[in-house]
Amino acid sequence: MPVEIRASQVSQERRQRLGNIIRFDLELKGFAEERVSLKWSVFDADTGKPVGGLIEQPAWPQNYVEPQSNVSKNQFETWVPFPVNRKGTMVEGTFLVALEVYAIIEGSEVRMDSEEIKVTTPGRRTDTTS
Repeated sequence: MPVEIRASQVSQERRQRLGNIIRFDLELKGFAEERVSLKWSVFDADTGKPVGGLIEQPAWPQNYVEPQSNVSKNQFETWVPFPVNRKGTMVEGTFLVALEVYAIIEGSEVRMDSEEIKVTTPGRRTDTTS
């Protein structure tokens, strides 16, 4: 990430938080010159319950697209942080990340599509040397 972006847009705490970069393909049909929002949400893989603070978050570094033609296909990526507990410690486990596409229809933001992928936090490292 360029220095000027790191210093101005992302807090020191967030820069140090662990997460995943998720790459995805997006194909849009019929949205020429219309803004479409890209968001993500995190759910517990075992219970399906949403993880607090990680629902309908704008994709980063690009949270929307505005296709110039009626059929648009491109690759994008977003950074999704691993969940943390109240003490700020990373919660270990497996989670579902829903990549979501929203459009404005009749004045309201509507989720048009969503795809889930499974992510696992890095396990604790144990020192096996004596």
